[in-house]
Amino acid sequence: MIQLFTTTPDLPPAFAAMFARARETTEDVGGSVTALVADVRARGDAALLDYAARLARVGPAPVTLAEAGGLQAHARSVALRLGQ
Repeated sequence: MIQLFTTTPDLPPAFAAMFARARETTEDVGGSVTALVADVRARGDAALLDYAARLARVGPAPVTLAEAGGLQAHARSVALRLGQ
């Protein structure tokens, strides 16, 4: 963390250097976010799972057979209500 005070002898150049670093970081992050969003739009859930595994080191929660059966039954009932 950079701390600058009004009493810092070289405040103007230090302040300018701090903002230059912040601008470079913002541009780097912006490019990364743009690429991530484009990938999610293109690959959907597969991209989200890949990023979750890589960035947060988490995977999808395990689903038991009973839960899967319940989800399928719910999906069928919703489809029936929607007339599909």
